[in-house]
Amino acid sequence: MIILWGIGAIIGLVLAITGGGGAIIGLPLLMTTLGISLRDASVAILPIVGMASVISIAIHRRAIQLRTAGSIVATSIPAALVVGLYKSMIPDPVISGGLMAVIILGLIQTWRPKAPSSEIAGAPKANHVMAIGIIAGTLTAVTGIGGGVILVPMMARFLGTPYQNAVATSLVVVAINAAIAFGSQGHHHLPISTMQMAILLIGVGTSNLAAIQLKKMCSLSCSGMVSKLVYSIVALISVAMIL
Repeated sequence: MIILWGIGAIIGLVLAITGGGGAIIGLPLLMTTLGISLRDASVAILPIVGMASVISIAIHRRAIQLRTAGSIVATSIPAALVVGLYKSMIPDPVISGGLMAVIILGLIQTWRPKAPSSEIAGAPKANHVMAIGIIAGTLTAVTGIGGGVILVPMMARFLGTPYQNAVATSLVVVAINAAIAFGSQGHHHLPISTMQMAILLIGVGTSNLAAIQLKKMCSLSCSGMVSKLVYSIVALISVAMIL
């Protein structure tokens, strides 16, 4: 019981700080602790990530760019629905390979310099937003990752969104994507009990208190660097655990 609470706390804290990364550390932890497959863990993680995102939105609410979030969600929802319906046809190696690729790509994009302002201004932003939405929705449905690990660096680089705004905005997208993906596939097989899910969600809620205090103690630039460092550490640990 304490272990499950701890897993929920880790997921909630990481997601609150980075806007993504909660699922990539939660997936291997659920697999190891409960002895379930990656496919089952990718379903069980969805309501946990969704709830963690909803709670974390309160921390970042002033930095959320609703227009950007709405545009991304408009394309991510159809992708999450369609892919979720056909997930049973996707081989397990494809799911695990996709998960590893997302983690590594997110890590690279996190530390990659932002595109020059002139380049961003002249880019077809509508196409970028659509592509980001489709990628986020597909990732959520296939791997259980809410999409924040790729949303944040892609918004920062291709849309010119300040890192802290990208973190906040991604939480809205992740919450909606997780709910849609779980609705399309969660009723088929939820591999953990209601009690286990409740304990995980309690851990998610309590860990956000620590995240709130951390945000109060940290300046804007400091907060952005902490987000990048935490995500990088989480990504490396997740890769090691999956391997």
